Amino acid sequence: MTGTYKVGVPILVTYQAIKAASDRTIQMDVYDDAQSLSNQSGTMIEITGTGRYCLPFTPDVEGDWIVMMSDSGKGEVVKAFEVCSQDIDTIGGNVDAIKTKTDAIPVDPASAANVVTAHSTTNGLIAVVDTKVNIVDGIADDIKVKTENLPADPASATNVAAVESNIRGGGDTLDSLSDQIDTLESPAMVG
Repeated sequence: MTGTYKVGVPILVTYQAIKAASDRTIQMDVYDDAQSLSNQSGTMIEITGTGRYCLPFTPDVEGDWIVMMSDSGKGEVVKAFEVCSQDIDTIGGNVDAIKTKTDAIPVDPASAANVVTAHSTTNGLIAVVDTKVNIVDGIADDIKVKTENLPADPASATNVAAVESNIRGGGDTLDSLSDQIDTLESPAMVG
């Protein structure tokens, strides 16, 4: 809770008597946050011949403190004081302390430039990796197209014959090709 008055800091209460009358007895009753009469109550002291009277009290807990001043039955005044752990002066002091610390932080444009350079370098590396991934994807697509045309069981006799036929481009069998090769390698003997 933040307010005008702080716990543990004395509050000077001032009262002016009707027609600034001197030599009056002004009773000041102080009530704490629980509405209990405080032992800080007492008779206010006149500021020499002015008809103004004062008396301090020091709140010891947070909350709304009430002070009632009475002038021998000729007038009464009630004033409330919001008492908190942090008053505006304390907060202002804390803000000043923080400002002093942050003002001492140097501005380093080189650091910002390094961040921009690192960002650019990272983007360049990402582009290189993307290119390599696209190349690998292309190779994978080529392998897929070529393997889709392979027979389910390439070792079966039918598939071997079909592959052989595709390789040779005709209807020759291995046996007839073997005979043809033997003929070429062993010419007839003349003798």
